[in-house]
Amino acid sequence: MGDKTGISWTGATWSPMTGCSKISPGCDNCYAETMARRLNKMGCKKYELEFAVQEHRDALNQPLRWKRPRSIFVCSMGDLFHKDVSSDFIDEVYAVMALSPQHNFQVLTKRPKRMLEHLGGVSWGEFCCRMNEASRRVHGGRGDFPVIMPTEKHGMVQGVTLPFGNIWHGVSVEGKSTVRRIETLSNLRGKKFISFEPLIEDVGKVNLSQIDVAIVGGESGPRSRYMDTRWAKSIFDQCNEAGVDFYLKQMGSRWASLTHSKSRKGSIPSEWPSWVKNNQLPWF
Repeated sequence: MGDKTGISWTGATWSPMTGCSKISPGCDNCYAETMARRLNKMGCKKYELEFAVQEHRDALNQPLRWKRPRSIFVCSMGDLFHKDVSSDFIDEVYAVMALSPQHNFQVLTKRPKRMLEHLGGVSWGEFCCRMNEASRRVHGGRGDFPVIMPTEKHGMVQGVTLPFGNIWHGVSVEGKSTVRRIETLSNLRGKKFISFEPLIEDVGKVNLSQIDVAIVGGESGPRSRYMDTRWAKSIFDQCNEAGVDFYLKQMGSRWASLTHSKSRKGSIPSEWPSWVKNNQLPWF
């Protein structure tokens, strides 16, 4: 976790769990796995099992100590909805987010089916009961733990309107084989985003009607795959048509080498195609 990050679409990272396993082509050159191995060699206790899935309860309450509002990428070094993460632990992560309304949280997954199963179709009362039990566990079982109470028609969580007013849910989509994740995400209420990164092929026509933000990025690193500008432009055009915010993170290392970019990641905006305009995100 860190109060600063090089990820341009967020302001901080928080990793109450780490680790994952490969499930689609976009995972082939996983940056988090490479970093976990590097941290393991450096003797970092948190990565003593390298990239195996681990829950880090000592990191749970970090956002509660951050008073200045910021955008926080949740589990940047893993996938919160991996099958090896317990349901109780997921609830504890959500309780912390509910009790930190000063922040915007970005929860990104490649496993939207489990995310929907865990969060979808839950009544306000049931949700708040789960969150209060989780809040009690986060605060060491004390009787004076912060209480999350439902009010009004849609419920409130410490001043944040449910469902999850300060939480953005997102899915990673790398190509046509993973576009189906968007449909699953669309069934979840609340603010939603798609990370088309690494974009390794044209995704074709996608349904963005329930999506708020699309992030596009080429792959970086020594084995990076090429992102064709036309693939990104297609998503840009579809976002304009659907009224969805578009953000280009980077063009990728292969694009950068072919165009002699001064950036190894192709992340210099002045070098990007002219159609990239107003490259801002609504959560900043």
